[in-house]
Amino acid sequence: GMPDEGLVILKRLIECYLRQAKFQQAEELIANAGPAAKTDPILLILTAQAAAGSKNMEGARRALDQAVAVDPENFLVYYKRAEFTSADPTLNRDTESDLQQALKLKPDLTIARRMLAIRASRIASSRFRRERHASRIQ
Repeated sequence: GMPDEGLVILKRLIECYLRQAKFQQAEELIANAGPAAKTDPILLILTAQAAAGSKNMEGARRALDQAVAVDPENFLVYYKRAEFTSADPTLNRDTESDLQQALKLKPDLTIARRMLAIRASRIASSRFRRERHASRIQ
């Protein structure tokens, strides 16, 4: 594999490409990372970001699931997967359980707590609107 120092530099380069929305170049660099691309949680998160940037949502999800599989004690892998699934209302339950797992591993992760709170209030207010609408119909 690649020595650690090379991997650090590679990740920085990939991040630069992602910031510039150069998803193709980012994906090419990831392909050159060798076995680390399948075992390093940060590389897998970057892979997911590159895939999502290229509108490959399935590939993005696969990379995030893999990140969780290789590093299940790392709060970041759950948080990043929650960030990704939070865009899809049908994945509400997945998002919430990932946010809760991230908080279990890192209780001071304020952003995850805030995301959970926002989701809870959004669900409550839509339920309230539905009930108010139903009572008007009767």
